[in-house]
Amino acid sequence: MSEPCATCGTVQLASPSTYFCSDSCQQRWHERRAIPIVSNHSPTVPAQLANAVTRWQT
Repeated sequence: MSEPCATCGTVQLASPSTYFCSDSCQQRWHERRAIPIVSNHSPTVPAQLANAVTRWQT
């Protein structure tokens, strides 16, 4: 007998997982429980790298 999905409660008929009915349900479950990574680093590209890429493209 199939267990209900841990995320949405749907009965899992053909899922390879024993906890989730689909990849999207597993992803939603993980997103609700994951702790975001906090960084003090700027998300921008360093100036040296940006200049090198610009020179390479021309």
